[in-house]
Amino acid sequence: AFDRKNPAQSRPSATVPVKDARGVALVLDPLQGHAQWAFVGSSSGGVTVVDLSQPVFPHIAGRLEATAPWQLVVAGKRLYICDGKDGVRIVDIANPAKAKEIGRLATTDARDLSLNGPIAVIADGEGGLLAADVGDAAAPKALGRASMGRGGATSTAGVTTRVITYFQYSRPIPGKEDRTKARLLAFVADDVYGLRIFDATEPSAMKLVRGFED
Repeated sequence: AFDRKNPAQSRPSATVPVKDARGVALVLDPLQGHAQWAFVGSSSGGVTVVDLSQPVFPHIAGRLEATAPWQLVVAGKRLYICDGKDGVRIVDIANPAKAKEIGRLATTDARDLSLNGPIAVIADGEGGLLAADVGDAAAPKALGRASMGRGGATSTAGVTTRVITYFQYSRPIPGKEDRTKARLLAFVADDVYGLRIFDATEPSAMKLVRGFED
């Protein structure tokens, strides 16, 4: 448990044995905000479903199929599993104890994703940045892709690993009677190119705004 007065004195309140754990997503109580369920991804395969209704006595309630999940994201009654070369798995978690996969999006090497309504922006490893419509979980579809490199097909392939999206509202332009356009920005961490920022407002035509190479 986290000790707010003395963080250094914090101690685990319980432990759940999950081999090679590397990603976790929580289902929270909508009113009080405490964790009710945890989905824990393992680099050696599978996602473990943990019941946290009694935090001091958590127990494993089930497991989901996955090859080597990188990142997990919960949104509403859906769990999105970034399962590397096996794509993005979409799981119905209306009843977490009986969670079941209901759709899958093919990708190059899904590592992470950020959701904006029905649009998922995916860090797709060597596949760059992928945008997809996941509104119909049973039939997700790719909308567009952006390369990390500057030189198109001949440039060195990047390896995108993380992505965070941010909606930037319209702002006044100093000295002008005009405003900037609202836009959706994707901040992408890439093993080769460092931090890159893309305009993902139009998923089928994402554009590089700025890069911060090492």
